[in-house]
Amino acid sequence: MTETSESGGPGWTDDVVRDRRRRLYQELRAAGTDLDALHQLIERSDGAILDRAVPYVLVATRNRLRSTWRSDSSRTGREQEVAGDRSGPSTDALDPAERVIARGRLDEALEALASLEERDAWALWWHAGGFDDREIAELWDDAGFEPPSPKGQYLRTRRTRARARLRSILGDGSAD
Repeated sequence: MTETSESGGPGWTDDVVRDRRRRLYQELRAAGTDLDALHQLIERSDGAILDRAVPYVLVATRNRLRSTWRSDSSRTGREQEVAGDRSGPSTDALDPAERVIARGRLDEALEALASLEERDAWALWWHAGGFDDREIAELWDDAGFEPPSPKGQYLRTRRTRARARLRSILGDGSAD
Protein backbone atom coordinates (compact mmCIF):
# COMPACT_ATOMS: atom_id res chain seq x y z
CA MET A 1 0.00 0.00 0.00
CA THR A 2 1.21 3.49 -0.67
CA GLU A 3 -1.42 5.48 1.18
CA THR A 4 -0.71 7.32 4.38
CA SER A 5 -2.22 5.65 7.41
CA GLU A 6 -4.38 7.56 9.88
CA SER A 7 -2.27 6.31 12.78
CA GLY A 8 1.10 6.81 11.14
CA GLY A 9 3.05 9.85 10.08
CA PRO A 10 3.65 11.01 6.53
CA GLY A 11 4.92 8.17 4.41
CA TRP A 12 3.76 5.50 6.85
CA THR A 13 1.76 2.82 5.11
CA ASP A 14 -0.74 0.59 6.81
CA ASP A 15 1.75 -2.29 6.45
CA VAL A 16 4.48 -0.33 8.24
CA VAL A 17 2.11 0.59 11.07
CA ARG A 18 0.90 -2.99 11.32
CA ASP A 19 4.51 -4.30 11.46
CA ARG A 20 5.49 -1.72 14.08
CA ARG A 21 2.48 -2.64 16.21
CA ARG A 22 3.24 -6.35 15.84
CA ARG A 23 6.86 -5.81 17.00
CA LEU A 24 5.71 -3.74 19.97
CA TYR A 25 3.16 -6.40 20.94
CA GLN A 26 5.91 -9.06 20.78
CA GLU A 27 8.20 -6.90 22.96
CA LEU A 28 5.42 -6.45 25.51
CA ARG A 29 4.71 -10.18 25.59
CA ALA A 30 8.43 -10.91 26.04
CA ALA A 31 8.57 -8.38 28.91
CA GLY A 32 5.95 -10.40 30.80
CA THR A 33 3.15 -7.89 30.37
CA ASP A 34 -0.24 -9.04 31.62
CA LEU A 35 -1.88 -9.96 28.32
CA ASP A 36 -5.46 -9.60 29.55
CA ALA A 37 -4.80 -6.00 30.61
CA LEU A 38 -2.94 -5.32 27.35
CA HIS A 39 -5.82 -6.75 25.30
CA GLN A 40 -8.30 -4.57 27.19
CA LEU A 41 -6.19 -1.49 26.40
CA ILE A 42 -5.90 -2.46 22.74
CA GLU A 43 -9.65 -2.94 22.54
CA ARG A 44 -10.46 0.33 24.32
CA SER A 45 -8.07 2.33 22.10
CA ASP A 46 -8.90 0.54 18.82
CA GLY A 47 -5.25 -0.44 18.63
CA ALA A 48 -3.91 3.13 18.87
CA ILE A 49 -2.15 2.30 22.17
CA LEU A 50 0.33 0.27 20.14
CA ASP A 51 1.51 3.48 18.44
CA ARG A 52 3.01 4.64 21.74
CA ALA A 53 6.47 3.88 23.13
CA VAL A 54 7.07 0.69 25.10
CA PRO A 55 7.43 2.38 28.54
CA TYR A 56 4.13 4.23 28.04
CA VAL A 57 2.31 1.02 27.10
CA LEU A 58 3.87 -0.86 30.04
CA VAL A 59 2.66 1.80 32.47
CA ALA A 60 -0.77 1.94 30.85
CA THR A 61 -1.05 -1.86 31.01
CA ARG A 62 -0.03 -1.95 34.66
CA ASN A 63 -2.49 0.84 35.47
CA ARG A 64 -5.24 -1.05 33.66
CA LEU A 65 -4.37 -4.18 35.63
CA ARG A 66 -4.47 -2.21 38.91
CA SER A 67 -7.80 -0.69 37.95
CA THR A 68 -9.23 -4.12 37.19
CA TRP A 69 -7.84 -5.46 40.46
CA ARG A 70 -9.36 -2.55 42.42
CA SER A 71 -12.74 -3.09 40.76
CA ASP A 72 -12.63 -6.80 41.49
CA SER A 73 -11.44 -6.15 45.03
CA SER A 74 -14.18 -3.60 45.62
CA ARG A 75 -16.83 -5.96 44.27
CA THR A 76 -15.46 -8.80 46.40
CA GLY A 77 -15.51 -6.52 49.46
CA ARG A 78 -19.17 -5.65 48.89
CA GLU A 79 -20.03 -9.32 48.40
CA GLN A 80 -18.31 -10.18 51.68
CA GLU A 81 -20.24 -7.46 53.51
CA VAL A 82 -23.51 -8.76 52.15
CA ALA A 83 -22.59 -12.30 53.16
CA GLY A 84 -21.54 -11.12 56.62
CA ASP A 85 -17.93 -12.23 56.13
CA ARG A 86 -15.55 -9.95 58.03
CA SER A 87 -12.33 -11.46 56.70
CA GLY A 88 -11.78 -8.42 54.44
CA PRO A 89 -8.83 -6.06 54.54
CA SER A 90 -7.05 -5.54 57.84
CA THR A 91 -7.82 -2.44 59.88
CA ASP A 92 -4.22 -1.28 59.27
CA ALA A 93 -4.99 -0.87 55.55
CA LEU A 94 -7.91 1.39 56.46
CA ASP A 95 -6.06 3.41 59.10
CA PRO A 96 -5.94 7.04 57.87
CA ALA A 97 -2.58 7.64 59.57
CA GLU A 98 -1.04 4.68 57.74
CA ARG A 99 -2.43 5.95 54.45
CA VAL A 100 -1.00 9.44 55.02
CA ILE A 101 2.41 7.99 55.89
CA ALA A 102 2.35 5.75 52.80
CA ARG A 103 1.34 8.68 50.60
CA GLY A 104 4.17 10.76 52.06
CA ARG A 105 6.69 8.00 51.23
CA LEU A 106 5.29 7.77 47.71
CA ASP A 107 5.65 11.54 47.25
CA GLU A 108 9.25 11.35 48.52
CA ALA A 109 10.04 8.54 46.09
CA LEU A 110 8.51 10.43 43.16
CA GLU A 111 10.49 13.57 44.03
CA ALA A 112 13.68 11.49 44.27
CA LEU A 113 13.03 9.94 40.86
CA ALA A 114 12.32 13.37 39.38
CA SER A 115 15.69 14.60 40.66
CA LEU A 116 17.57 12.05 38.52
CA GLU A 117 18.85 12.85 35.05
CA GLU A 118 16.20 11.84 32.53
CA ARG A 119 18.41 9.18 30.94
CA ASP A 120 19.15 7.62 34.34
CA ALA A 121 15.47 7.53 35.28
CA TRP A 122 14.62 5.86 31.97
CA ALA A 123 17.50 3.38 32.30
CA LEU A 124 16.17 2.36 35.73
CA TRP A 125 12.60 2.21 34.42
CA TRP A 126 13.48 0.04 31.44
CA HIS A 127 15.56 -2.28 33.62
CA ALA A 128 12.70 -2.59 36.11
CA GLY A 129 10.43 -3.35 33.15
CA GLY A 130 12.50 -6.44 32.40
CA PHE A 131 14.48 -5.20 29.41
CA ASP A 132 18.01 -6.52 29.03
CA ASP A 133 21.00 -4.24 28.37
CA ARG A 134 20.87 -4.77 24.61
CA GLU A 135 17.20 -3.71 24.49
CA ILE A 136 17.88 -0.79 26.81
CA ALA A 137 20.70 0.37 24.51
CA GLU A 138 18.23 0.33 21.58
CA LEU A 139 15.64 2.29 23.56
CA TRP A 140 18.41 4.66 24.70
CA ASP A 141 19.32 5.38 21.07
CA ASP A 142 15.64 5.78 20.12
CA ALA A 143 15.29 8.37 22.89
CA GLY A 144 18.34 10.25 21.57
CA PHE A 145 20.37 10.00 24.78
CA GLU A 146 24.16 10.43 24.79
CA PRO A 147 26.43 8.60 24.35
CA PRO A 148 24.96 6.67 21.43
CA SER A 149 24.87 2.86 21.55
CA PRO A 150 26.05 2.47 25.17
CA LYS A 151 27.63 -0.82 26.22
CA GLY A 152 26.13 -2.97 28.96
CA GLN A 153 28.80 -1.98 31.51
CA TYR A 154 28.06 1.71 30.96
CA LEU A 155 24.33 1.13 31.52
CA ARG A 156 24.95 -0.96 34.65
CA THR A 157 27.25 1.75 36.06
CA ARG A 158 24.63 4.46 35.41
CA ARG A 159 21.94 2.32 37.09
CA THR A 160 24.18 1.67 40.10
CA ARG A 161 24.91 5.38 40.50
CA ALA A 162 21.22 6.28 40.08
CA ARG A 163 20.23 3.73 42.74
CA ALA A 164 22.90 5.11 45.09
CA ARG A 165 21.54 8.64 44.52
CA LEU A 166 17.99 7.46 45.26
CA ARG A 167 19.19 5.71 48.44
CA SER A 168 20.96 8.84 49.62
CA ILE A 169 17.88 10.98 48.98
CA LEU A 170 15.43 8.50 50.53
CA GLY A 171 17.74 7.50 53.35
CA ASP A 172 17.12 3.75 53.08
CA GLY A 173 17.12 0.75 50.75
CA SER A 174 13.98 1.82 48.83
CA ALA A 175 15.89 2.14 45.55
CA ASP A 176 16.50 -1.62 45.20
